[in-house]
Amino acid sequence: MEDLASRPAELDERARAMRWWYDGTMARVAANVEATLQAVAANTPRVPSYTLLLSHFARDPRGPTSTARYAEIEGAIRSNLLGRDLAEVWVLYEQRPGDGCAQFRGRIEANAPWRQRLQELATLGGTPKLSCIDRESTQLRYIDLFTYASQQPDGNFAGA
Repeated sequence: MEDLASRPAELDERARAMRWWYDGTMARVAANVEATLQAVAANTPRVPSYTLLLSHFARDPRGPTSTARYAEIEGAIRSNLLGRDLAEVWVLYEQRPGDGCAQFRGRIEANAPWRQRLQELATLGGTPKLSCIDRESTQLRYIDLFTYASQQPDGNFAGA
């Protein structure tokens, strides 16, 4: 006949051993899954698939050098450049004397917090390319954007 007094100790020890095995196995599985996900994320090329085409205007030299609305617009363009689904951002820029694509690009890139975030994202697979096209200083309309896009050779825009 079985000794009932020793059975709880054996079961307790066996339960502890099973618990130790289970906890260790689950910890290893979790670590392996995390390592696999990180490796996949690091080695999976980002395949951006969209082009954003927009217009922007030069600052009015008679107005203030920086307005809240103007800063908001350029902030939105910076935000779009941080998008992981965009391959490129094309800006049709309504230039004025002394304010064209070169000055626009300088303002966009001069923002230190944005530049730091852009560098962080570049290490994760790149960021969209910024292209700027100087246009005459008349206000662009939607039809101008469609006309410009339709005149580009096939494949000039990502996703075309």
